[in-house]
Amino acid sequence: MEYAVEKVPLGTGGGLLNAVKLCQDSVNFLLLNGDTYFEVQLTDLQKVSTLQNVSWVFSVFRTHEADRYMGMEISTSGNILMMQNGTKKIGSLANGGVYWVKTDSLSSFSQHNSLPLSLEDDIFPELLRSKEKMIALEGGGQFIDIGIPQDYARAATILPRLKSEDLG
Repeated sequence: MEYAVEKVPLGTGGGLLNAVKLCQDSVNFLLLNGDTYFEVQLTDLQKVSTLQNVSWVFSVFRTHEADRYMGMEISTSGNILMMQNGTKKIGSLANGGVYWVKTDSLSSFSQHNSLPLSLEDDIFPELLRSKEKMIALEGGGQFIDIGIPQDYARAATILPRLKSEDLG
């Protein structure tokens, strides 16, 4: 196991670029938000990436809250057309924070690997502008954002019940 250590805080995007330097021998990697739990079949992400030859596969879910999560506008074929903070509508698709990523999709950011950046506000918009192929795969599993007290308490009641075979 290797760790990418930040000498100064780099944000979610800068931290990713710092860590991806350790993945240069890997074609793909799994990226997870650290403050969420999302039941996703990881093999499905990998299969979709391979079959459709895409750079990023986002796991998305239907939100029960407007304006809390990053909303996703998706084409009928699953291509991500737009991402925005706040879904504006209950039942909309939202970013679940589980991604299957092709390492080389981040090569254009190599000059930024020591700068503080946001994954959501800097990296994702640039990937969309550059026409990087990104698709969304709707997950049907449970989603918990443990970054807020109510969901953190709910997670404490749900996660201990899960068996190891349920975790991926």
